[in-house]
Amino acid sequence: MAIVSYLIHVPILLLLAFWLYRKSAGMPLINIFWPGFLFKMAAGIALGWVYTSYYNYQADTILYFEDASKLAELAWTKPLAYFHILFFNQPAPEITFGLWEQPRAFFMAKLVSFFNVFTGNTYWITGLYLSLLSFYAFWRLANTLVIIFPTSRIAAAIAFLLFPSVVFWSSGLIKETLAMACITCSLHLLLSYNFGVQLPVSSLRKIGHILFLLLSVYLVWKLKYYYLAVLLPVYLAYFAALYLHKKWLALTKPVIIIALYLLLFTGILMLATMLHPSLQMNVLIGTILENHEVTLAASAPEDVIQFRQLQPTFISLSKNAPLAVVSGLFRPFIWEAGTFFQYLTGTENLFILLTSLAVLFRLRKLPLATHPQVYLLLTATLIYILLLATLLAFSAPNFGALARYKIGFLPFLLYLIIWAVSFKKANSQQ
Repeated sequence: MAIVSYLIHVPILLLLAFWLYRKSAGMPLINIFWPGFLFKMAAGIALGWVYTSYYNYQADTILYFEDASKLAELAWTKPLAYFHILFFNQPAPEITFGLWEQPRAFFMAKLVSFFNVFTGNTYWITGLYLSLLSFYAFWRLANTLVIIFPTSRIAAAIAFLLFPSVVFWSSGLIKETLAMACITCSLHLLLSYNFGVQLPVSSLRKIGHILFLLLSVYLVWKLKYYYLAVLLPVYLAYFAALYLHKKWLALTKPVIIIALYLLLFTGILMLATMLHPSLQMNVLIGTILENHEVTLAASAPEDVIQFRQLQPTFISLSKNAPLAVVSGLFRPFIWEAGTFFQYLTGTENLFILLTSLAVLFRLRKLPLATHPQVYLLLTATLIYILLLATLLAFSAPNFGALARYKIGFLPFLLYLIIWAVSFKKANSQQ
């Protein structure tokens, strides 16, 4: 059965890739479509190999696939029972699911089951389809950014399509693959409309885009809610500030524009804490610290961030925030590595650290943006990166987990710092 699946689906995947390539004609990064595509497919296979061959525990990717396989078999034999599980969580007495008691993990298994139904429960083919979805979403966002900001071609290509850990942790059969596909494709649509990049103008297509955005919000909330918990207020404040600027304020000074954004962002956060008891500050801090303790208990001391007297209070988190920011962005450092994969991650982190320092040293020499919209977008993106990096460091202080979870902000960080460095070099050569 597996051989038949390969014979059927490998040609289908290649045909889909050729169709996407033809559809991408004229895009600014078209020359790296095939290298990016092949790298993404290889990363999806590599991720499966690492989890099935290197680690000696049953990883989440395998657990998702096992439950998804049971669901796919049920879809063929008892479609009504499959429908009831899928949409109403009504259990099938004759089947036991390993992730049933973990709603978010089982939701991922449900999504994977859609692929397993037609791939014949072939792990590697399902992973390749997920990698293809992720590749195209990253591809569209990277090209949209280059269209809007033509001098960022190198940055977009590396950050979204070629940087090893970005490609690896957004490929294969894991939650991050689908979550980041939703995020990047949604940002492609929002930025395209916002900056006037050409999109189909039919009412039906616009309705389809709105429905896709709503579906993406739902999927990311179910898969990686903490990505959305940071992303949503950050970009709601961006669009609110942009609307106020265009309709009434017509601001010109960057400091005032940024101050307006920060005021709106703070207001949105305060409003959110009043909407539901679980969003109150003390509850959120308690949840972060609870996840922190669970991670510490399951990790070796040398593999975690060691915070100083961390307590479930805002003051304690504030005191440890600088360490959290640095750790979330740049650790593990290469001298903290103890395994092959940690050395790979440490090498990448060293590159990110050195590039970030180069940007800081040359910040005054970089050309400043003149459009208020760009200031707002830059401010929103920086806050998203710093806030998510900090929260991830607190709630998931294990270096291995952090290397995976930081995919939520890493491509955006890389895009900004590589663009700043490459833009400066381009200027210096003129």
